[in-house]
Amino acid sequence: MFQRTAETWSQVSPPKQKLFIASIILILLMLAAVVWSIVRNLNAEPIQYAAEPGIEEDAPDSIEALVPDSSVLPPAQSVNRAVLERHFDAIGGVKRLATINSLLAHGDVTFADGREMPFVVAKKKGQRIRVSTKDQINTFVMVVTPEDAWRGTLVRGQLVDLGDLSAEEGDDMRRFSYVVSELFMAMNNSWTTEYLGQQAFNYKMAHCYEVKLNPRHFIRFYIDPDDFLDIGREDRFFDEDGTLRVTRLLNSEHAELEGLTVPTKIETYIDGELAQTFIARDLEINPGILDNAFIRPDPPAKPPEE
Repeated sequence: MFQRTAETWSQVSPPKQKLFIASIILILLMLAAVVWSIVRNLNAEPIQYAAEPGIEEDAPDSIEALVPDSSVLPPAQSVNRAVLERHFDAIGGVKRLATINSLLAHGDVTFADGREMPFVVAKKKGQRIRVSTKDQINTFVMVVTPEDAWRGTLVRGQLVDLGDLSAEEGDDMRRFSYVVSELFMAMNNSWTTEYLGQQAFNYKMAHCYEVKLNPRHFIRFYIDPDDFLDIGREDRFFDEDGTLRVTRLLNSEHAELEGLTVPTKIETYIDGELAQTFIARDLEINPGILDNAFIRPDPPAKPPEE
């Protein structure tokens, strides 16, 4: 799936290309503890750093301060509201979440066929996303910003191919990037959120919330009734032809990171089959990388004609 040169990539069948893109997009979903991030080091390109602010004293510390439209909130005395409050407290608190500007995640993904590859996943405030993976020679990069969506291939650190992401690829990356930190962004954007009570998830009962991003995309979040951490999510997306795509993520091995509790192991199932397992090795909040990491580079020089 991950080819060694851009020329070989162009010869790969569309289904395999789509599987490659889907794998990268699914890795974005592991950032379930925070919002907005950026890449620190791809070992191929120099990236500049700058200081980022820490927690502000006047940051919001309640759900009311978080949600622009308070009418979407459930009554304070309801079970729905109590679960939300305990969930946000369990993962670090509204105040901590609201002051995050960026996050960098290094990890390894193991596919169903046993192959392993390192990944660097980064997102930053402003819907800027960068994902890279590499083999022994090549680095593959995908970047999405509000203004652009591109991919690049580097061979031994030199850019050899640069192109556009398709509209579908860019939309998928943007769509999945909106819903992170479980319900944090849903509440902050006043999206339609419905509490479905306790439902069975991964052989146990869990609190379930459903968020409707649009008429064709529904996401269900599952919260452990004991520790109130996020233990998984299920994405249901209908293609234009009516085909239902179901992706389920199981979160486990939570760890504390700078005041946040995040899952460090994410298992992804597609239509009931294990597709990949992501293990986070290193996470950093607000690494302070400048925006130029998301800017499309100049195209590689063409070799002189013989």
